[in-house]
Amino acid sequence: DCLRPRPPLLWLHQLRADDYVGAASTLRGLSGTGAKGISGKGATLAERRQFLSLAKLSLLASGASSEADEIVSIDAALNLTEIQCGLLARRSDGKGDDSATPLPPLRLVESCLGEGNGGAAGSEPEDVLDAFSVFASAGGAFREANKTLLEACWRRAAAETDWEQLSELRASAGDVKYVRSLVNTPVARAARRCYQKSFAVRLGPPFDEVLTPRDVLNLLEGAIGGGDRSDAALDPIREAIGLYALVEGDDEDVVPRDSYDMDV
Repeated sequence: DCLRPRPPLLWLHQLRADDYVGAASTLRGLSGTGAKGISGKGATLAERRQFLSLAKLSLLASGASSEADEIVSIDAALNLTEIQCGLLARRSDGKGDDSATPLPPLRLVESCLGEGNGGAAGSEPEDVLDAFSVFASAGGAFREANKTLLEACWRRAAAETDWEQLSELRASAGDVKYVRSLVNTPVARAARRCYQKSFAVRLGPPFDEVLTPRDVLNLLEGAIGGGDRSDAALDPIREAIGLYALVEGDDEDVVPRDSYDMDV
């Protein structure tokens, strides 16, 4: 009990006592954003990664399955840490900064999008895609509470592509060339991140409970189409989402399925 006010020492004692579940709980507390690190100051990204990794190992040592909710939650928290590290590296010519303070999910999404969600200087398509990854790893309650911000992410992803040019490619090129271009659009990649269940770590209920693929399609058709574009010009948007998500109301694939079953 005398060590409970000193978590950086408590988890070591718990491990020596074979209290792996207790050690994992203590380590998760140390890893939280705003928690104090080993130095007594705010935990750094490097410390957070270390604490989370040790917590995961402790739970596995206790016999927990790799699919257990606690493990999935730790994997999601590790993913948030890696997202911030990657963002810092891209914005500092690959240098990164593991001594930075971990950001809570909302601030991390805002950082991915840029100041005021308007696309700060230096913002890249990868930054916008990382915003979707934050939503995936931050849990269902976060997605529900920040639905408007999630919609802003979709609009930003759509704005990264010249859909008119893609529509022309659709009409003039073969299926393989068109689908290769379609797969690489931020919208298609975001759809895969959000709706393809086996793609990556995802915490909480499916994205469909906040925004269905049909909701996303309607949102983007309104944002990109604005009532001034033909259906043909909007087809690539529908197909980009449909590569990785079933859009309710679509009876058949607009893009021939054998053209994107290949490894693209």
